[in-house]
Amino acid sequence: MEILKFEVRDSRNRFEMLYDPYTNLVYNKELESHFESFRDQKHPYQKRKFKQYPLVKKDVETFIGRHNNRLVLDITSQCNLRCIYCIYNDNYDDRRNFKNSNMSLDVLKRSISFYKKIKQDRHSRNYFDVSFYGGEPSLNPNVIEAAILECDRQFDKNVCTFLLTTNGTFFDNDDLVNLIIRNKERFATHISLDGPKSENDRFRVFSTGRGVFDDVMRLADKLKDTNLGFQITLHPEHDWNKIDQFYSNILRKFPNIKIFLNYFTTRDYKKKSDALRFDKLMLTKKKELQDRIIDKMSRNLNLSPFEIAYITSLSRNYNFYFNPYWSKKLFINSCYPGADKMAVNSKGDIFICERVSDAYKIGDVYNGLKPERILELWQLLENITESLCCGDCPYHNFCSQCFIAITEQGKGIRPTIPCNEKIKEIMFERMKFMANVTFLRRKK
Repeated sequence: MEILKFEVRDSRNRFEMLYDPYTNLVYNKELESHFESFRDQKHPYQKRKFKQYPLVKKDVETFIGRHNNRLVLDITSQCNLRCIYCIYNDNYDDRRNFKNSNMSLDVLKRSISFYKKIKQDRHSRNYFDVSFYGGEPSLNPNVIEAAILECDRQFDKNVCTFLLTTNGTFFDNDDLVNLIIRNKERFATHISLDGPKSENDRFRVFSTGRGVFDDVMRLADKLKDTNLGFQITLHPEHDWNKIDQFYSNILRKFPNIKIFLNYFTTRDYKKKSDALRFDKLMLTKKKELQDRIIDKMSRNLNLSPFEIAYITSLSRNYNFYFNPYWSKKLFINSCYPGADKMAVNSKGDIFICERVSDAYKIGDVYNGLKPERILELWQLLENITESLCCGDCPYHNFCSQCFIAITEQGKGIRPTIPCNEKIKEIMFERMKFMANVTFLRRKK
């Protein structure tokens, strides 16, 4: 497997570095002979198939119960906003759409009871998260309160934590606000906010076209003493400098908030010409941000909260620690569909993820999981990664292509596989950036 060569720098010098995709380690070129000897003696290269998932249907639920620690409740398909960049609007193909269904209390109770059975019968880790998803979950507040009560009835209080991802427009719902405040030790609220009013209200709007910034800030004021976070969805047409400055200022008022970055996606975007333009602009802005971060770190200047959030957003896939690839579940960083989390929609259907279509249903809360369907999806994922020779790719440790990105309707490979030389070039640039960040951190 190819050893990748690149440079890192500080304020004065450049250093030639190597990345070994087999061990997932970055080291100075001067140590090359040492690492070659280590690699040859301790961990000889060997091709093998990844058969760590169960091959027998009866073992599927055991595997899932041991690994799954997140229950996503899609408690409503309604939303009171029509955000221009939302993946559920008409600009995207092959995505679910907004509807008017709400999860009932019966489905909620069955969902938690089913999850308890999966967790307890399979000798799994006790703790888990319950995430409220939609649509806009605050439009079904009774189910949020009932979920807390039901979890407390069926589990110990130390077992369950809760996460509400919201558009932040329920500032006038005192009952829900007070519920969050009462449970603030175990309840996190992540509000979507893309910076100042000028940037946020470009894309985050009601159906009338009115922006939501003022409503969000009213809610943030009420929840400032709780476990509060802001979710930024970066669009290439945003002014990223304004967003950066906004969050530097807002932390003076909300010193304990967390910031999370998401990125506008062009996958399945209908207007291909716009998608290409957006992708190019996004890459340019990311490169400018990376250069600024490295320059500031090399001069020992403090990073802004926005810059730190950008590094954090890459950390999951670009951590350099000893991890020989044969010890991973997969060649890539995709999850096993259904193993890491379960998503239940308002009807009680169980899916591998909260963002997928009906093609990825793996059971329901009335009849349980369908092991044969889950096994079929796992085998499909392995077949695809093998057919793409992912195990021989020097970038496999960084690959974040999810299961949905490389399959279509759960039946086969997409007509255009989202893996090419351009994508590998992007991963290489990100790897160099994160290696440089790691190098500069260790110099301090």
